[in-house]
Amino acid sequence: MSMTSDGPPRRALPLRLLGALVPDPPVLRRPGVRVLLASRALSELGMSALTYGAIVHLAREGGSPFEVSLLGASGALAALIFGLRGGIIADSLTKRWALGLGYAFQAALCIAVPTYLGTGLPALLSLVFTVRLLTQIVSPAVKTAVSVVATTPELATLTTFLILAGGIGSGAGSAVLAPLLVKLFDIRILFYAIGLILALASIRAFALPPGHGPGVSEEASAGERPVAPGLWSMTGWILDNPAVSTMILSGAIVAVMADVSDTLQPVYVRSVLGTDPANTIYVFAPGAIGSLLGTVLAPFLIRWPGERWLAALSMAAFAVAMAMFGLVDQVTPWLAPLNPLRLLNEGAMGLEDPILAAGMIAVPAKFGAAAAAVSVQTYVNTRVPVAGQGTTFGIQATLQSGLGIAGTLGLGALADALGTRFVYLVAPALVTAGVIWLIRTSYRAGNEPAPSRRATLASLWQEPDQADGDGSPHGRDQSPVE
Repeated sequence: MSMTSDGPPRRALPLRLLGALVPDPPVLRRPGVRVLLASRALSELGMSALTYGAIVHLAREGGSPFEVSLLGASGALAALIFGLRGGIIADSLTKRWALGLGYAFQAALCIAVPTYLGTGLPALLSLVFTVRLLTQIVSPAVKTAVSVVATTPELATLTTFLILAGGIGSGAGSAVLAPLLVKLFDIRILFYAIGLILALASIRAFALPPGHGPGVSEEASAGERPVAPGLWSMTGWILDNPAVSTMILSGAIVAVMADVSDTLQPVYVRSVLGTDPANTIYVFAPGAIGSLLGTVLAPFLIRWPGERWLAALSMAAFAVAMAMFGLVDQVTPWLAPLNPLRLLNEGAMGLEDPILAAGMIAVPAKFGAAAAAVSVQTYVNTRVPVAGQGTTFGIQATLQSGLGIAGTLGLGALADALGTRFVYLVAPALVTAGVIWLIRTSYRAGNEPAPSRRATLASLWQEPDQADGDGSPHGRDQSPVE
């Protein structure tokens, strides 16, 4: 039975907050969209509080950079092991069941693991790993649900709102929930609170309406599903699907750099900036400005210069920011006066200039991470049939996680030996070199001549048919999963 009203439907608080940031398009009036945004905000609130709280707890207990990196890499290991299978499962289930059950099991783990295993490093590794294992089903289901509840012209806009909802939840989790409960209570209290939040997200997800949505026909929903490669045959998939795979790898460069930066930030704050790791989120609070700008402006930037060039510009912005973190002392005189927190510095905050400068460096870093996420997801949503998007996003998680594990653990060990400053300086070059090596290895594995390193790099922002003329990578199939 449907209910009618004399006026427009009232919007929930998260949607009113989003409406204050960007115009209110018609897509937000659909019940399925509102449910999807609400469940996304709640899940990101819980997941960000879990990751941030675990890392900060370990850093406050004296954990080394490598141990902190190991904790961060455990989530990437879960994606590497289960990313492909998780995407296939997400494609085989209705989105409300994939999301509802996934959130419910995550909630149960957040309560059971600290209760029975404690809060030492082994328990933290177990909790983060198992929760991230379930994320490999939840994440592709969320991204695919965008195509189910929105029409094609609305994809970039809804992706923006979805990331904004996640950003609001993530910011509240890492800036409010985790620091407050870590400082005031035992870490177990934080995990129990996260369990309750994820349980609420599960309840909201089960309210998603069935069906294929306004812009998805039965034929499109049942479109040809891309064949998921095995873990060790991933290089062949890259070669066979150049358009999608190089776009995913371009976004992976930014995502891996962001993972390395986020994982090492508490240690960076302790060893370089000389303050309590529990204050990490406040040190980098101005980065929220960059995240908001990257998310809101991405749909307009996608029209020009396009998804690929936006991903490349995002990669450049993050690389510059990483270098500035390593050179924080040199850039402090120029950046510290720009930090809006300086206005509060005359009071009780007492922030030193390098801390203020680091906060401003976070602005282009967060801009790059947000814009890259929107560009990659929009590219897949508009070029891959709905029936195969979950699998494609699962492949993305696997590729990104393989690079993330190598980057997080390798650079964490490097930080142990040479310091976090040095890691921030060399991380962009090392991560990009790893992606170039992977693409060129794919050609060798397929018994084809590998392109030059320069041509391989160009393929990250050029469509395969545009790159053919100069010898840059092109695959056997120019329409990989369409």
